[in-house]
Amino acid sequence: MNYFSTKSYSYMQNYFTVSKMFGCLYVILGGLYMVVTGKGKPVQFTFDGSKITLDSLVMAFYYGIYTYNGWSSVAGVTEEIKKPDKNILRSVILSLATLTVLFVMMNYAYLTAMSIPDFILSDAVAVDFGHEVFGRGKIIISIFVAMSLIGSSLSTVFYSSRLWFAAARNGQVAEFLSYIHKKRMTPTPAVIVEVGLALIFFLLGRSIVDLIKLIAYLIWIFNTLTMITVYVLRYRQPLANRPHKVLLVIPALVATVYTVMTVVPLITQPPTRYIVSALLVLLGIVFYYPFVFRQRPAMSKVSDKLSRFIQDILHVEPQTAE
Repeated sequence: MNYFSTKSYSYMQNYFTVSKMFGCLYVILGGLYMVVTGKGKPVQFTFDGSKITLDSLVMAFYYGIYTYNGWSSVAGVTEEIKKPDKNILRSVILSLATLTVLFVMMNYAYLTAMSIPDFILSDAVAVDFGHEVFGRGKIIISIFVAMSLIGSSLSTVFYSSRLWFAAARNGQVAEFLSYIHKKRMTPTPAVIVEVGLALIFFLLGRSIVDLIKLIAYLIWIFNTLTMITVYVLRYRQPLANRPHKVLLVIPALVATVYTVMTVVPLITQPPTRYIVSALLVLLGIVFYYPFVFRQRPAMSKVSDKLSRFIQDILHVEPQTAE
Protein backbone atom coordinates (compact mmCIF):
# COMPACT_ATOMS: atom_id res chain seq x y z
CA MET A 1 0.00 0.00 0.00
CA ASN A 2 2.88 2.38 0.78
CA TYR A 3 4.32 1.44 -2.60
CA PHE A 4 1.23 2.33 -4.63
CA SER A 5 -0.43 5.35 -3.01
CA THR A 6 0.02 7.56 0.03
CA LYS A 7 -3.67 8.48 0.02
CA SER A 8 -4.75 4.83 -0.10
CA TYR A 9 -2.35 4.10 2.74
CA SER A 10 -3.99 6.86 4.78
CA TYR A 11 -7.45 5.37 4.27
CA MET A 12 -6.27 1.87 5.11
CA GLN A 13 -4.38 3.06 8.18
CA ASN A 14 -7.49 4.80 9.50
CA TYR A 15 -9.48 1.62 8.91
CA PHE A 16 -7.03 -0.60 10.78
CA THR A 17 -6.68 1.93 13.60
CA VAL A 18 -10.44 1.95 14.15
CA SER A 19 -10.43 -1.86 14.01
CA LYS A 20 -7.71 -1.93 16.66
CA MET A 21 -9.80 0.32 18.90
CA PHE A 22 -12.80 -1.99 18.51
CA GLY A 23 -10.57 -4.93 19.40
CA CYS A 24 -9.50 -3.18 22.61
CA LEU A 25 -13.11 -2.41 23.49
CA TYR A 26 -14.07 -6.04 22.81
CA VAL A 27 -11.54 -7.20 25.40
CA ILE A 28 -12.62 -4.54 27.89
CA LEU A 29 -16.29 -5.52 27.51
CA GLY A 30 -15.29 -9.14 28.09
CA GLY A 31 -13.63 -8.16 31.35
CA LEU A 32 -16.67 -6.12 32.35
CA TYR A 33 -18.85 -9.16 31.67
CA MET A 34 -16.68 -11.30 33.95
CA VAL A 35 -16.96 -8.74 36.76
CA VAL A 36 -20.72 -8.14 36.43
CA THR A 37 -21.61 -11.85 36.27
CA GLY A 38 -19.31 -12.72 39.15
CA LYS A 39 -17.37 -15.22 37.04
CA GLY A 40 -14.20 -13.20 37.11
CA LYS A 41 -11.22 -13.82 39.33
CA PRO A 42 -10.42 -11.31 42.07
CA VAL A 43 -7.98 -8.84 40.58
CA GLN A 44 -5.04 -7.95 42.80
CA PHE A 45 -2.28 -5.63 41.69
CA THR A 46 0.58 -6.78 43.85
CA PHE A 47 4.31 -7.24 43.62
CA ASP A 48 4.28 -10.18 46.03
CA GLY A 49 6.70 -12.83 44.83
CA SER A 50 8.35 -10.46 42.40
CA LYS A 51 12.11 -10.42 42.29
CA ILE A 52 13.06 -6.84 41.58
CA THR A 53 16.56 -6.43 40.21
CA LEU A 54 18.24 -3.78 38.12
CA ASP A 55 18.11 -6.12 35.13
CA SER A 56 14.38 -6.85 35.54
CA LEU A 57 13.60 -3.14 35.91
CA VAL A 58 15.49 -2.36 32.71
CA MET A 59 13.63 -5.11 30.83
CA ALA A 60 10.35 -3.73 32.17
CA PHE A 61 11.31 -0.36 30.70
CA TYR A 62 12.25 -2.11 27.44
CA TYR A 63 8.80 -3.60 26.95
CA GLY A 64 6.94 -0.61 28.36
CA ILE A 65 8.65 2.06 26.26
CA TYR A 66 8.58 -0.17 23.18
CA THR A 67 4.80 -0.49 23.57
CA TYR A 68 4.30 3.28 23.55
CA ASN A 69 7.13 4.17 21.18
CA GLY A 70 4.84 4.51 18.17
CA TRP A 71 4.21 8.18 18.92
CA SER A 72 7.74 9.02 17.75
CA SER A 73 6.78 8.05 14.20
CA VAL A 74 4.85 11.31 13.89
CA ALA A 75 8.07 13.33 13.89
CA GLY A 76 9.38 11.33 10.93
CA VAL A 77 6.54 12.35 8.61
CA THR A 78 6.39 16.05 9.46
CA GLU A 79 6.42 17.10 5.81
CA GLU A 80 3.19 15.19 5.15
CA ILE A 81 1.25 16.66 8.08
CA LYS A 82 -0.92 19.76 7.79
CA LYS A 83 -0.01 22.47 10.32
CA PRO A 84 2.70 20.33 11.98
CA ASP A 85 3.45 22.96 14.62
CA LYS A 86 0.00 22.32 16.10
CA ASN A 87 -1.10 18.88 14.94
CA ILE A 88 2.03 16.94 15.96
CA LEU A 89 1.71 17.92 19.62
CA ARG A 90 -2.03 17.30 19.56
CA SER A 91 -1.65 13.85 18.02
CA VAL A 92 1.05 12.80 20.50
CA ILE A 93 -0.93 13.91 23.55
CA LEU A 94 -4.21 12.45 22.30
CA SER A 95 -2.73 9.12 21.21
CA LEU A 96 -0.69 8.56 24.38
CA ALA A 97 -3.62 9.46 26.63
CA THR A 98 -6.01 7.21 24.72
CA LEU A 99 -3.60 4.27 24.61
CA THR A 100 -2.77 4.55 28.30
CA VAL A 101 -6.44 4.37 29.28
CA LEU A 102 -7.17 1.51 26.89
CA PHE A 103 -4.11 -0.55 27.86
CA VAL A 104 -4.73 -0.18 31.60
CA MET A 105 -8.35 -1.23 31.18
CA MET A 106 -7.34 -4.15 28.95
CA ASN A 107 -4.79 -5.42 31.48
CA TYR A 108 -7.45 -5.26 34.17
CA ALA A 109 -9.82 -7.18 31.90
CA TYR A 110 -7.18 -9.85 31.25
CA LEU A 111 -6.69 -10.41 34.97
CA THR A 112 -10.40 -11.05 35.51
CA ALA A 113 -10.02 -14.29 33.55
CA MET A 114 -6.34 -15.17 33.93
CA SER A 115 -4.01 -15.57 36.88
CA ILE A 116 -0.86 -13.47 36.96
CA PRO A 117 1.42 -16.49 36.23
CA ASP A 118 -0.78 -17.46 33.25
CA PHE A 119 -0.78 -13.85 32.09
CA ILE A 120 3.03 -13.69 32.21
CA LEU A 121 3.64 -17.06 30.53
CA SER A 122 1.06 -16.65 27.76
CA ASP A 123 2.41 -16.23 24.23
CA ALA A 124 -0.89 -14.72 23.05
CA VAL A 125 -2.65 -13.08 25.99
CA ALA A 126 -5.62 -11.73 24.03
CA VAL A 127 -6.34 -15.11 22.40
CA ASP A 128 -6.05 -17.00 25.71
CA PHE A 129 -8.34 -14.43 27.32
CA GLY A 130 -10.84 -14.86 24.48
CA HIS A 131 -10.80 -18.63 24.98
CA GLU A 132 -11.60 -18.24 28.68
CA VAL A 133 -14.33 -15.61 28.24
CA PHE A 134 -15.88 -16.03 24.81
CA GLY A 135 -15.16 -19.66 23.93
CA ARG A 136 -15.56 -19.91 20.18
CA GLY A 137 -15.83 -16.13 20.10
CA LYS A 138 -12.06 -16.00 20.55
CA ILE A 139 -11.79 -16.04 16.75
CA ILE A 140 -13.02 -12.44 16.78
CA ILE A 141 -10.09 -11.43 18.97
CA SER A 142 -7.71 -13.28 16.65
CA ILE A 143 -9.09 -11.28 13.71
CA PHE A 144 -8.66 -8.01 15.60
CA VAL A 145 -5.08 -8.95 16.53
CA ALA A 146 -4.27 -9.73 12.88
CA MET A 147 -5.75 -6.41 11.75
CA SER A 148 -3.76 -4.61 14.44
CA LEU A 149 -0.53 -6.21 13.19
CA ILE A 150 -1.29 -5.22 9.60
CA GLY A 151 -1.95 -1.64 10.65
CA SER A 152 1.25 -1.55 12.70
CA SER A 153 3.26 -2.92 9.76
CA LEU A 154 1.80 -0.34 7.39
CA SER A 155 2.63 2.57 9.70
CA THR A 156 6.14 1.25 10.38
CA VAL A 157 6.94 0.99 6.67
CA PHE A 158 5.44 4.43 6.04
CA TYR A 159 7.55 6.04 8.77
CA SER A 160 10.79 4.14 8.18
CA SER A 161 10.76 4.64 4.41
CA ARG A 162 10.49 8.40 4.99
CA LEU A 163 13.61 8.23 7.14
CA TRP A 164 15.49 6.59 4.26
CA PHE A 165 14.06 9.18 1.89
CA ALA A 166 15.09 12.16 4.05
CA ALA A 167 18.57 10.76 4.73
CA ALA A 168 19.16 10.19 1.01
CA ARG A 169 17.96 13.68 0.17
CA ASN A 170 20.50 15.05 2.65
CA GLY A 171 23.28 13.01 1.05
CA GLN A 172 23.69 10.63 4.00
CA VAL A 173 22.79 7.41 2.15
CA ALA A 174 22.54 6.34 -1.49
CA GLU A 175 20.94 9.01 -3.68
CA PHE A 176 18.44 6.67 -5.34
CA LEU A 177 16.61 6.27 -2.02
CA SER A 178 15.41 9.87 -2.40
CA TYR A 179 13.72 9.16 -5.73
CA ILE A 180 9.94 9.13 -6.08
CA HIS A 181 7.72 7.35 -8.57
CA LYS A 182 6.86 9.46 -11.62
CA LYS A 183 3.12 8.80 -11.39
CA ARG A 184 2.37 7.57 -7.88
CA MET A 185 4.60 10.17 -6.17
CA THR A 186 5.69 7.65 -3.54
CA PRO A 187 9.30 6.98 -2.38
CA THR A 188 9.35 3.61 -4.13
CA PRO A 189 13.06 2.69 -3.65
CA ALA A 190 12.93 3.56 0.05
CA VAL A 191 9.81 1.43 0.57
CA ILE A 192 11.40 -1.55 -1.22
CA VAL A 193 14.60 -1.31 0.85
CA GLU A 194 12.65 -1.06 4.11
CA VAL A 195 10.46 -4.06 3.33
CA GLY A 196 13.50 -6.01 2.13
CA LEU A 197 15.33 -5.46 5.40
CA ALA A 198 12.22 -6.49 7.35
CA LEU A 199 12.06 -9.74 5.38
CA ILE A 200 15.71 -10.46 6.16
CA PHE A 201 15.04 -10.11 9.90
CA PHE A 202 11.99 -12.35 9.52
CA LEU A 203 13.95 -15.04 7.68
CA LEU A 204 16.60 -15.07 10.40
CA GLY A 205 14.07 -17.04 12.42
CA ARG A 206 14.52 -15.11 15.65
CA SER A 207 11.72 -15.05 18.24
CA ILE A 208 9.77 -11.83 18.69
CA VAL A 209 11.36 -11.39 22.14
CA ASP A 210 14.87 -11.56 20.68
CA LEU A 211 13.95 -9.10 17.94
CA ILE A 212 12.45 -6.67 20.45
CA LYS A 213 15.62 -6.84 22.54
CA LEU A 214 17.87 -6.27 19.52
CA ILE A 215 15.80 -3.48 18.02
CA ALA A 216 15.01 -1.80 21.32
CA TYR A 217 18.70 -1.78 22.26
CA LEU A 218 19.53 0.12 19.07
CA ILE A 219 16.54 2.42 19.56
CA TRP A 220 17.84 3.45 22.98
CA ILE A 221 21.29 4.19 21.57
CA PHE A 222 19.96 6.42 18.81
CA ASN A 223 17.40 8.04 21.11
CA THR A 224 20.22 8.93 23.48
CA LEU A 225 22.13 10.53 20.61
CA THR A 226 18.96 12.39 19.62
CA MET A 227 18.67 13.86 23.11
CA ILE A 228 22.30 15.00 22.92
CA THR A 229 21.65 16.76 19.60
CA VAL A 230 19.12 18.99 21.38
CA TYR A 231 21.99 20.58 23.30
CA VAL A 232 24.24 20.66 20.24
CA LEU A 233 21.63 22.52 18.18
CA ARG A 234 20.81 24.90 21.03
CA TYR A 235 24.50 25.79 21.16
CA ARG A 236 25.15 26.01 17.42
CA GLN A 237 21.83 27.57 16.41
CA PRO A 238 20.62 29.57 19.41
CA LEU A 239 18.41 31.87 17.31
CA ALA A 240 16.73 29.17 15.19
CA ASN A 241 12.94 29.11 15.05
CA ARG A 242 11.64 26.38 17.38
CA PRO A 243 7.83 25.92 17.42
CA HIS A 244 8.26 23.32 20.18
CA LYS A 245 11.00 24.45 22.56
CA VAL A 246 11.52 21.70 25.11
CA LEU A 247 12.87 22.36 28.60
CA LEU A 248 16.54 21.32 28.68
CA VAL A 249 16.04 19.20 31.79
CA ILE A 250 13.79 16.80 29.85
CA PRO A 251 16.34 15.56 27.27
CA ALA A 252 18.89 15.25 30.09
CA LEU A 253 16.52 13.03 32.07
CA VAL A 254 15.59 10.94 29.03
CA ALA A 255 19.24 10.56 27.96
CA THR A 256 20.14 9.36 31.47
CA VAL A 257 17.39 6.72 31.47
CA TYR A 258 18.31 5.52 27.97
CA THR A 259 22.00 5.34 28.88
CA VAL A 260 21.20 3.11 31.85
CA MET A 261 19.01 0.93 29.61
CA THR A 262 21.89 0.63 27.16
CA VAL A 263 24.66 -0.18 29.65
CA VAL A 264 22.86 -2.52 32.10
CA PRO A 265 22.12 -5.35 29.60
CA LEU A 266 25.80 -5.44 28.65
CA ILE A 267 26.68 -6.06 32.30
CA THR A 268 23.86 -8.36 33.46
CA GLN A 269 23.25 -10.46 30.33
CA PRO A 270 25.39 -12.24 27.74
CA PRO A 271 26.47 -9.25 25.66
CA THR A 272 26.89 -11.14 22.37
CA ARG A 273 23.54 -10.19 20.81
CA TYR A 274 23.92 -6.53 21.76
CA ILE A 275 27.49 -6.32 20.49
CA VAL A 276 26.47 -7.96 17.19
CA SER A 277 23.57 -5.53 16.74
CA ALA A 278 25.88 -2.58 17.38
CA LEU A 279 28.48 -3.96 14.95
CA LEU A 280 25.82 -4.30 12.26
CA VAL A 281 25.09 -0.59 12.62
CA LEU A 282 28.78 0.28 12.54
CA LEU A 283 29.06 -1.81 9.39
CA GLY A 284 27.27 1.06 7.67
CA ILE A 285 30.54 2.99 7.85
CA VAL A 286 31.97 0.56 5.28
CA PHE A 287 29.46 1.89 2.76
CA TYR A 288 29.12 5.45 4.03
CA TYR A 289 32.81 6.32 3.94
CA PRO A 290 33.61 5.50 0.28
CA PHE A 291 30.21 6.28 -1.27
CA VAL A 292 29.17 9.39 0.69
CA PHE A 293 31.90 10.90 2.84
CA ARG A 294 34.88 10.61 0.50
CA GLN A 295 32.98 10.45 -2.79
CA ARG A 296 35.93 9.15 -4.77
CA PRO A 297 35.52 9.41 -8.57
CA ALA A 298 35.39 5.64 -9.03
CA MET A 299 32.75 5.30 -6.34
CA SER A 300 30.79 8.21 -7.77
CA LYS A 301 30.66 6.46 -11.15
CA VAL A 302 29.35 3.29 -9.51
CA SER A 303 26.76 5.30 -7.59
CA ASP A 304 25.65 7.15 -10.73
CA LYS A 305 25.26 3.93 -12.71
CA LEU A 306 23.27 2.37 -9.89
CA SER A 307 21.02 5.43 -9.67
CA ARG A 308 20.32 5.38 -13.42
CA PHE A 309 19.59 1.65 -13.27
CA ILE A 310 17.11 2.17 -10.42
CA GLN A 311 15.45 5.01 -12.34
CA ASP A 312 14.94 2.80 -15.38
CA ILE A 313 13.54 -0.30 -13.71
CA LEU A 314 11.35 1.44 -11.09
CA HIS A 315 10.28 4.49 -13.17
CA VAL A 316 11.42 6.91 -10.49
CA GLU A 317 13.10 10.29 -10.58
CA PRO A 318 14.65 12.84 -8.18
CA GLN A 319 12.10 14.80 -6.19
CA THR A 320 13.28 18.10 -7.67
CA ALA A 321 12.57 16.95 -11.24
CA GLU A 322 9.69 18.70 -12.96
